[in-house]
Amino acid sequence: MKSLGTPRVDIGFFTDRENLEPEPVLLDIKLVRENPEIVRESLRKRGLPDKLDQVGLVLKLDAEWRHLQAEADQLRKKRNEITAAIAEARKRKQEATALMKEAQVVPESIKDLETKIGREKEKIENILMNLPNIIHESVPFGKDEDDNVEVRKWGSIPKFDFKTLDHIDLGLKRGLIDIEKAGRVAGARFYYLREDLVRLNHALIQYGLDFAAKKGFQLYQPPYFLRRDIIAGAVALTDFQDVIYKIEG
Repeated sequence: MKSLGTPRVDIGFFTDRENLEPEPVLLDIKLVRENPEIVRESLRKRGLPDKLDQVGLVLKLDAEWRHLQAEADQLRKKRNEITAAIAEARKRKQEATALMKEAQVVPESIKDLETKIGREKEKIENILMNLPNIIHESVPFGKDEDDNVEVRKWGSIPKFDFKTLDHIDLGLKRGLIDIEKAGRVAGARFYYLREDLVRLNHALIQYGLDFAAKKGFQLYQPPYFLRRDIIAGAVALTDFQDVIYKIEG
């Protein structure tokens, strides 16, 4: 049997995983590192020239991050060599005082480097999460919506002998949307669904559940816990910092 998750997520949670390689984020650092001009060209096509300098900055930070990683790897190798040398000296009953002193210094140096590596990693992620995905090669370049290209058309546009309303104005007129109260509670650009629109929303959810159940899915509703890298792969975390809770331990 297949399993079906809950149809919506109201609050996101994530667990924090420390001391890992740079986690997957919205834009892959490997893509920026190996094909920076592709990223720049995509930004130009999106009309985001103000973000072009971010590509150069992330490349610089990435080079620094890799340099620090190489230094840390060398120190770890040295630490292992010293440990082996101390063991060999003790085995041969030889003096190992100098090696013991060096063995105390190296771990501190590694710790300092790991702190710097963590800072560089955070800087890189913050930039990458605010760079949009690469635009598809089939998308035409345009300055505004007037340059949009119609790909295909289905049916015909009906003509009315009265002024038509968009979904917002129609919802307000019929009392199906409340923007004023929602704005007082949550700020601008929020809305409440009312009456039949609420019923329609739940009916659509129920229809989706019933349809999936007929296909052999089982219904599950787990708690809403998501890893940070999973959320970062779907949205820009900086846009949701005030509404996402961090779980540790």
